[in-house]
Amino acid sequence: MEEKDKFFNMISRMCSSQEGDVSDEDITQDQLRTLGGIERIGNQLMSVVCKILLADMKSEGEAKRHIFDTDFMAIMAVNPSRWDARKREKQFSPEYVDYNIGDCDLIFGPTLIGAHWFCLVIEPKTMNFYVLDSMKPSFAAKKSKKKGVADDDMMTVVIECRDRFYDMIEIVKPNTIGKKKMSDIIWAPVPQQNNLRDCGVHILIWLSEWEPSVMLDYSEEHVANFE
Repeated sequence: MEEKDKFFNMISRMCSSQEGDVSDEDITQDQLRTLGGIERIGNQLMSVVCKILLADMKSEGEAKRHIFDTDFMAIMAVNPSRWDARKREKQFSPEYVDYNIGDCDLIFGPTLIGAHWFCLVIEPKTMNFYVLDSMKPSFAAKKSKKKGVADDDMMTVVIECRDRFYDMIEIVKPNTIGKKKMSDIIWAPVPQQNNLRDCGVHILIWLSEWEPSVMLDYSEEHVANFE
């Protein structure tokens, strides 16, 4: 309970800070204390949590993880094939974030499509590209090529966002990629939700705890307690 109260106090301070772009009127106390449902975890709340996590990592020293703002990812995911990293360079340049994101161990991109949260991750050291999804689509089982199928839409976004992540690494760490071909999409083994509402909660857990070489093993009870 002490950890939970500390977490909520941090968000409250962030919301009321004059330096923040979120006010107390934007996020209610009820929202702060019910993080579980997708109805409650919108871009704004997820963005606040991302900022807090980044601030904590900076205060502890060298940033080992970078988390893209949810608004940043929302703009990319709308039409990633037309998203131009050069035009957005100021938002991820070392001058803007105070460090080179290409030097981080992992770069996270919490992404919302429709009513579902999932997370895109690139590992600059290996250039491996991961998808963390607590409700992984059944791409292999689906044979329909009909346009408009949600799984097709999501896979298109994932593939094209991977290309844009590579574009950004090439900008901040020139010649890192070279002739190396792009990574296959790696669907990381992560705990799966047993309902339609907890995807946002899983994202909040992964942002600070997920690593490629570590299999997170937590129960629905853990998710419920986090809520």
